[in-house]
Amino acid sequence: MILNKQGFVLAEITMVLLLVSLTCCSILAAYQGSVRIMQKHNKMVLATELAEAADSEAAAKEGLLLERETLGCGFGIRQEVIAVLDGHSGEMLINKVNYVVP
Repeated sequence: MILNKQGFVLAEITMVLLLVSLTCCSILAAYQGSVRIMQKHNKMVLATELAEAADSEAAAKEGLLLERETLGCGFGIRQEVIAVLDGHSGEMLINKVNYVVP
């Protein structure tokens, strides 16, 4: 088999284009992953702030649900459990417990 110079150049160009396309796909995948991580982080920060403020209206605007439950633990101490849930999947994002001592 005889390789001429044009075939060798064509093979080199094909390899360079393949490497460029793989690099671009890797960069795109990394970018998409970082965007998803930041969205999840921002959602957790928002859920933490909403649990601290216990603001049901603000949670509803963001598509989150705020559930409160008060439990008595004895000796007059009460627990107030505030859970922030994702409105679409129902997944619990944050669970905060406040202790109330008389």
